Amino acid sequence: MLSAQRQTIFQCLIDSNIRIILTVSIALLLTGCPTEDTVGNAPTDPEDYLYSLIYSPPADDPDVNPSGSIYHVAPWGNDAQDGSIDLPFKSVEMALTVIAPGDIIYLRGGTHELSSSGKVGLKIQGVDGEPGKPIKLWNYRGEHPVFVPADPRVTNVGIRFSSSYWHIRGLEVTGVKQQHNDDGSATHVIGFQVTGSSGSVFEAVESHHNEGTGFYLGGNSTDNLVLNSDFHHNGDPYTAGNAYGNADGMHIRVEHPGTINKVKGVRSWNNSDDGYDTWFTSGAVIFEDSWAFWNGYEEGMTVDLGGDGNGFKLGPYNDRGIAPDLATPLRIVIRCMAFQNLARGFTWNDGSMLMHLYNNSSFANWRGYVFNDPVKVLTNNLSLNDGGNGINPEAEQSRNSWNPGFLVSQGDFISVDSVGMDSARGPDGSLPVTDFLKLAPGSTLIDAGVYTGHPYNGSAPDIGSRESDT
Repeated sequence: MLSAQRQTIFQCLIDSNIRIILTVSIALLLTGCPTEDTVGNAPTDPEDYLYSLIYSPPADDPDVNPSGSIYHVAPWGNDAQDGSIDLPFKSVEMALTVIAPGDIIYLRGGTHELSSSGKVGLKIQGVDGEPGKPIKLWNYRGEHPVFVPADPRVTNVGIRFSSSYWHIRGLEVTGVKQQHNDDGSATHVIGFQVTGSSGSVFEAVESHHNEGTGFYLGGNSTDNLVLNSDFHHNGDPYTAGNAYGNADGMHIRVEHPGTINKVKGVRSWNNSDDGYDTWFTSGAVIFEDSWAFWNGYEEGMTVDLGGDGNGFKLGPYNDRGIAPDLATPLRIVIRCMAFQNLARGFTWNDGSMLMHLYNNSSFANWRGYVFNDPVKVLTNNLSLNDGGNGINPEAEQSRNSWNPGFLVSQGDFISVDSVGMDSARGPDGSLPVTDFLKLAPGSTLIDAGVYTGHPYNGSAPDIGSRESDT
């Protein structure tokens, strides 16, 4: 029987009116109810669940797997072999015929050619792991597998993933091209597509230089985490009537209410349309510690205009005839950065649902924050060198840099130079360390925020996304 304290916690979770599957609720019993200073109806963050039951750190010994078998796939392999390290398979498709929950598929370094037998280069469908025994598709330690179409005239989706309870880490997809149709139009292409997945982690995935969207999350996908990944230099030059207007770095279109997905530590840059686009997503999406920059330009990515060019496009909501629950935030954006995008840094995009934005930074966008309806909460956010903000006066605003009492200048920051923000990540997959938009010692923006339920240093949170050390 649950203790009285845990019964109270469990009742709090029920009262939040958020769908929580049984395995998630067990993992969350010890997290407690929100305090007065946090969001009472915030959707349950899937990250704790995913880390406890799906995420696994890199193995100390890649040749040991206590939870199952190990298979290897290598460009020099052969599908008639047994998949061992000395006799690897040639294709992931072959590994899919033998894997079971808990198994690992190691991808060896080099160029892996995607199949040209159909429109989808690699299809992972209906092969599920289990909570606590995910299937792992990992790069072999210290090696870099790259997936490219064997025949760019055929493939319009590089990898399509439609399974659950997987941990995918350390692979790259590139070179997926548009094909020209007889009527003069061109196909819409995607580098890495996820549809109908639950409980999976996509870590250190890089999708770039595709003639369409870098990473797509759709269908009824829920409880997924996209972690420490990069989507960049994607552009669709041949889209009829809308050239360069349909290639987002990351596009999320999950139209099923009650779903929730999280994006953490992700970068999206130099894409011809938007950095992140949640068009018609009815479920909840959490963005945390993620960056969007230099989006909205054609190839060359500095002068010629491309698509919309927003950093974080957070709407609209696909109501399917049912209005959103305005007591539950369906977009939560925490400590994110949007800079030097063609259009807006952060925009509601006609998304008339509750959104919460905490401690974000917008720099040198055409507009910083654009939220034209009142059901928005903005707290501790920074706007610098943007072409203005457009926020409904009835929206809930607190301690943002444009609110009364603040005077912000470039002198508040160690650096306002974004060079290096696209540089290599740390060995652990962390974002590169730079001084861009870090608060300078003595800035009045340090400790000038209010508590939102998230960690901070000093006596109070800072303004903006880059919390100072003191």
